[in-house]
Amino acid sequence: MMPQIRVEREDNERLTKRRWQFQFDDRHARLVLSEYMEMARPTRRHDYRVDRGYFWSDHRNDTIALADIPLPDDVKAEAKLLFCETVTVTKGETP
Repeated sequence: MMPQIRVEREDNERLTKRRWQFQFDDRHARLVLSEYMEMARPTRRHDYRVDRGYFWSDHRNDTIALADIPLPDDVKAEAKLLFCETVTVTKGETP
């Protein structure tokens, strides 16, 4: 089973956060966005609350359209790097 690749960006005050989550599509050799959330909290002592989100597996809870989700180049690059860290190279049969 392929791991979920998660990239997060938090503002300097640590009051807002954006999270992108990707799954690997082995048929097309690409990372596909499976979840995106924009979260906020009133103070650092509080937990984050989701303000807007996109959920590939449950569109009933979407509060942002897929076309409106930002996907900056640095997020793409980090997702690729995190994915590559999960890949193992071996010889012979897989366990």
